[in-house]
Amino acid sequence: MLILGAPEGAYANAALFIALVRKLIDKGIIRLRFIDFPLSMHRNTWPASRAAACADEQGKFWPFHDALFQTQDEWNGEATSNPNPFFKQLASRLQLNQQQFDQCVDSKKTQAKIQAHEQLAQQQHIGATPSFIIGGKLVEGPRPYDQFKALVDSALARSGSPVATTPADSTKKSTATKARTTR
Repeated sequence: MLILGAPEGAYANAALFIALVRKLIDKGIIRLRFIDFPLSMHRNTWPASRAAACADEQGKFWPFHDALFQTQDEWNGEATSNPNPFFKQLASRLQLNQQQFDQCVDSKKTQAKIQAHEQLAQQQHIGATPSFIIGGKLVEGPRPYDQFKALVDSALARSGSPVATTPADSTKKSTATKARTTR
């Protein structure tokens, strides 16, 4: 599965939705690859995407990602025209190597990575975040956990995977290798 997202979501329960998706990852049912797709309608998403990629260099993408969602009102385009000082404070709170993070943010070192992610999203005809590619099919927007899991189970069943589980069997052990989250 591929997820495409912007650091500043257009929906209120983004962190909750990602937490629900992580349940499927933790159970070994799916693998997730996050692709940055900063939407131009949100002024500070490019700096936020670059900062998250800088945090990823230190193995802290998901904590930084989650903190970005929780603090949107402090760094979004309405709050500031220069969010980098806020991102640096956030990195400090998350105990990242401050010098490494600051240098990465200031140099825009991760710009090419974000641009490559954006191109990939455009090639997939993505128009919204979050978007998911599940079993080769595009699914845009958040879904209730049960509906999302049904989409995943359907794709797994079509692929012949032994990992598919019924909604009621949330403790079923997977015979597949533990899934990973990657960027």
